[in-house]
Amino acid sequence: MNKVIEARSEIQAPIEAVWAVLRDFGSYPEWNPFTVGVETTLAVGSPVVLYVQMTPSRRLKQVERVTAVEAPHTMNWGMEMIAAPLLKARRIQRLTPIGDGSRTEYYTSDTFSGVLAGLVLRLFGKHIAVGFEGVAESLKRRVEEANGGIGA
Repeated sequence: MNKVIEARSEIQAPIEAVWAVLRDFGSYPEWNPFTVGVETTLAVGSPVVLYVQMTPSRRLKQVERVTAVEAPHTMNWGMEMIAAPLLKARRIQRLTPIGDGSRTEYYTSDTFSGVLAGLVLRLFGKHIAVGFEGVAESLKRRVEEANGGIGA
């Protein structure tokens, strides 16, 4: 059984502007309420160290691996616990130009599968969903403010 948690936002800026903010991991603490820190080279197969603010009082550190990067459209990573049958998570962040390219859709999802997926989702599913919505809206706000207040 796969369970997907997803969020999206429409950003009043070209894809390159959105990618620049999404790719600037050093600025995440300034705008990203959920993933407050990321350490990675973004090379496929390399580690991604994530600092995730699950609740106001609970920050988790987790290490995943980059699975795909296609600038300026996609960055994906994921993890497997011991073996995929126990727990597998696949994170997608995708940017799609809209119309004449002056707007961009941001889409993010995490797909969970494996024996422990139900437990993880019972413990953290609501927090992940709220976190993803926060990222989508905060990314929109950050990019639009950086692009002269368009849509802000």
